[in-house]
Amino acid sequence: MKKYYLTGIGIAILLILSSIILFSADDEDSAHDLSPLSLPDSPLDATYRIEGNEFTLLNGSYEKDGEKVQSITEPVYGDINDDGTEDAVFTLEYSQGDTTTYYLVASLNDKDGFLGLDGLKLNRNDIPLSLNVEDLAITVSYRPVQLEQSHIEHEYYTLTNGLVLINKTPEMEDTIYKGLYVYGHESRTFTPCDSDEIYWISAKSGSNAALKAIYEEKTKEMEPYTPIYIVLSGHITDAPLDGFGAEYGSAIAINTILSIPENGTCSQEQ
Repeated sequence: MKKYYLTGIGIAILLILSSIILFSADDEDSAHDLSPLSLPDSPLDATYRIEGNEFTLLNGSYEKDGEKVQSITEPVYGDINDDGTEDAVFTLEYSQGDTTTYYLVASLNDKDGFLGLDGLKLNRNDIPLSLNVEDLAITVSYRPVQLEQSHIEHEYYTLTNGLVLINKTPEMEDTIYKGLYVYGHESRTFTPCDSDEIYWISAKSGSNAALKAIYEEKTKEMEPYTPIYIVLSGHITDAPLDGFGAEYGSAIAINTILSIPENGTCSQEQ
């Protein structure tokens, strides 16, 4: 009787151990199933979306069912979401039948690899001359449309909401400025990095409310009238005839805020 009792205990122990082993294996399989999708080491192998369709590139190319996607510029690296890492941007040529269009794509540098974002159709249906990333903004440069023109033409793009590319190309009469902005009771000024001229912010600026809100948020724990670095588009105009702005020689009408890098300074422009 004692022998049978011991044998029963042994069988029970074996069953318990088997259950533990099977349970552990199931846990490992579940953990494997829930692990995040691995990201590629190169932006040229990432997945992007154009007009709602996803394309996973292989060395910058994709082709299937009459659709062809091909990188036409080398990736350019720089921080576009202000997280301190080197993201990547480049342009794609998308062909379907006899139609060819060009897209700007960006890939965020995650710690595990590159995460491709939605592509944005470029305003100009032409191959860019070059791309550049600086102060969170992407500059797409083109050869002049007319042969007699000598200046390079530019379009500007930034990332909004952390994931969406938008076009911030200024109006024809506007210029891109980088400099220091100050807002206060008696001071609403902008000083370009490459100049000692201090401009009053024109009441005609289309971004006054946004600038005020951004400034107050960024300087809420700083001394009053602390300048912040900003990249904007606008144009020089006449200073007001009365009020605090009348003390300045000229004003600047700000139309677009391109970027406000967290650690941007004029010293990096020297």
